[in-house]
Amino acid sequence: MKTIILPGHPIETNKPDPEFEKEYESAKKFGKVFFFNLEEFAFGNELLAKLPAAETPKEDIFYHGWMMNAGQYRAFYLALQDKGYRLTNVPGHHTFCNYFDSWYPHLEGLTPKSIMVHDSNLWKIVDAALDFREETKSALIIKDAVKSLKHDWFKACFIPVHANGIEVAKIIGTFLEAKLSHFDLKKPVVIRKFEDLVSVGKHPKSGMPLSHEYRTYVYKGQVLLQAPYWEVDYPTKAEPDPKFIQMLIKEIGSKCGSQLYTIDTALKKDGWWTCIEIGDGQVSMLPDRADKDEFFKKLLGE
Repeated sequence: MKTIILPGHPIETNKPDPEFEKEYESAKKFGKVFFFNLEEFAFGNELLAKLPAAETPKEDIFYHGWMMNAGQYRAFYLALQDKGYRLTNVPGHHTFCNYFDSWYPHLEGLTPKSIMVHDSNLWKIVDAALDFREETKSALIIKDAVKSLKHDWFKACFIPVHANGIEVAKIIGTFLEAKLSHFDLKKPVVIRKFEDLVSVGKHPKSGMPLSHEYRTYVYKGQVLLQAPYWEVDYPTKAEPDPKFIQMLIKEIGSKCGSQLYTIDTALKKDGWWTCIEIGDGQVSMLPDRADKDEFFKKLLGE
């Protein structure tokens, strides 16, 4: 029986993190579950001490949980390696999947057109955004190499097509302030064309438009699981075009080297699909509508 590591409860160490209770209920049916507290690990506590050594050399072990920065993930990987385990993705593959500037060059034309600014100077980013908006004649999205602030949609993420220079600077400034104040800016700053996607509603808190989006998990080059990204009902039952998914797997799979990664795709109003982003499948949350039993059965029981 294979072992999987899930986030543990911050206080009750023998229980899962409340955010991962459903994942725990499914995972324990198909494998051995070990709880891990990332916050404590970040402060240098040896939380893997209770994990027994691997029974066989380079025994496979899985992780499904919160995202780590590159340094944390490397330390986590090496700590498991010292116990004889082989974590699903090596540090370089983990970084490739999570950093926009790694995967974007390989998917140009299959994902929204974007530019990257390798600077945190507000006015350099504003100038780049205004020039790019003039080129694309489109609204824009701003994010860093890893994440956007999409849940602060109108203040720090979405740049309207008709916003004036002062309004654009305010949105970008709010984004930078939020990122820099938490030491969370992962360069480069990314400016993306806002695509005209099929809508399935709006986020009840942020007002962010929700698109007809799917998350696809790819394991060892094969589709492991596919599910609607949002919990809301989709007006149409269209699923990602298998040929498009295979095209993305072909383009990105050989480049990233990752054993487990995710592809997020969305349906455009013209009927074509576009790739929203790539991610490390270990730290890509399972959508609410995903069949969690199926996911862990295929991952742990293969």
